[in-house]
Amino acid sequence: GGVYFPQQVTMGTASTGFNTAYDDLIVGSGSGDSGMFIYSGSSDIGGLMFHDAANTNLSGFVTYDHNIDYLYFGTQGLGRISMYGGTSPVLRIGIGQTYDTTLLFDGNAVDFHIGLDDSTDRLVIGTGASLGSNSAMRIDSSANTTFDGNVIVESSGSSEPTLALKNFNADNTSAYFDWWKVGGSPADSDYLGIQRWIGKNTADEDIVYATMYATSIDVTDSTEDGGLYF
Repeated sequence: GGVYFPQQVTMGTASTGFNTAYDDLIVGSGSGDSGMFIYSGSSDIGGLMFHDAANTNLSGFVTYDHNIDYLYFGTQGLGRISMYGGTSPVLRIGIGQTYDTTLLFDGNAVDFHIGLDDSTDRLVIGTGASLGSNSAMRIDSSANTTFDGNVIVESSGSSEPTLALKNFNADNTSAYFDWWKVGGSPADSDYLGIQRWIGKNTADEDIVYATMYATSIDVTDSTEDGGLYF
């Protein structure tokens, strides 16, 4: 059972003609608050469905699952969702309160997430469904970026990639490239940093052709000493 309206339904005193392609259901009068309310059971789903005459399956939907308190936007086919409007569209996550917000990419084998860790005021990118689990990159409120793991810069172009450190401050200091060894038990002859030059040989093997490294010769307080080796 159900009710079918072949033309147009108006709830309120609004005039038609806003957009003739989308005026089959009009809610409101153009003055004051108005809206639609979908009232579902506490363990059920409420939603809006989109369909067309050319498809036998559901074309698109907006649903709310009361079982797990999830709001879903979905499509059949290519699964594309587009946001546009004005000159500067904004997708906002959160309302400025003290809780974490996360954008989760739910993969088949591996999940990825991008989110705001509100407890540390950091933007975090990592793997897994939980914010902060297996983080790969963290950006703090001063725009300082920390990478957790290896960083690989690749290019197939000639004379690329290039790593540049630029300082535009009008003083007599320059940019820094620091090698840190921050283990909890420093010892004499610890390697502090290693620079290697690696290339292929005729058997397509990776060969270390040159090395430069630094060590802590003496880590005793007040008599520290180090060495740089080629």
